[in-house]
Amino acid sequence: MAALVEAEMEDNSVSTPLSLVIISNSPIMRMGLRAIFKADPEFSVFDCNSGEMDAIDSCGVHPRLFLLDVDLCDTLKDVVMRITSWYIGAKIVVLIPAEHEMLLMESIGLGVDAMIDKASHPDVIFNTVKMLCAESPSELVVISPVFWSNCVVPKILDVANAQKVSLLTRRELEILSQLDKGYSNQEIATQLFISPHTVKRHIEHVLKKFDAKDRHECVRLAHADGLLRTARRPQSSPETLTETFGPVRVQEAPRPILP
Repeated sequence: MAALVEAEMEDNSVSTPLSLVIISNSPIMRMGLRAIFKADPEFSVFDCNSGEMDAIDSCGVHPRLFLLDVDLCDTLKDVVMRITSWYIGAKIVVLIPAEHEMLLMESIGLGVDAMIDKASHPDVIFNTVKMLCAESPSELVVISPVFWSNCVVPKILDVANAQKVSLLTRRELEILSQLDKGYSNQEIATQLFISPHTVKRHIEHVLKKFDAKDRHECVRLAHADGLLRTARRPQSSPETLTETFGPVRVQEAPRPILP
């Protein structure tokens, strides 16, 4: 029997409630998320697991927003593709654990509308859904700059740049690290116990792999790609990552929207 159930409306004066669909394979998670929204008459809340989406149509629901719990794992792509194909214009919000880098990447790649740290306070989830129902952002919305800079960016860059790292030899990575410190060829040679000529040859190889015209551009590109892990790396901003991730808007949890 499908777990899809329409919440009881407490205020008949609301003529067109917003249809919110919660999709999670965890009954406890569905119950908890329903509890966040059921007291607000502005919402009609439905819930189901990833295998019961046909029940949405049978209930005549026209969802305004889908709230997805990433316990869906292997079925996340199928669920998102079905939503975007069947429910044109519906927004998709993903609740995602910060430690799950592959799902972070997959969610961004699938073009979801917003990502929220799964450990967020219920008020954050509620206010974010209200905000997204009230506007139509053209970019990915990430709630909490801390979540973005400390969790999302580092983990995604770790995965996305694994292939780039593999293109550099161990010695070339050492040379790149020394270049980041501003060392001259002679200083690098002293640090690594090699000749300046060997340093020059390694730098030429590194510049070629980064398609950089000089060592300064090489270091800048390495930081932009997340390959250099110095104190400058956390300064990565949505602007510097737009080319990789597309438009991103990072913001604090929205304040409650007053009637």
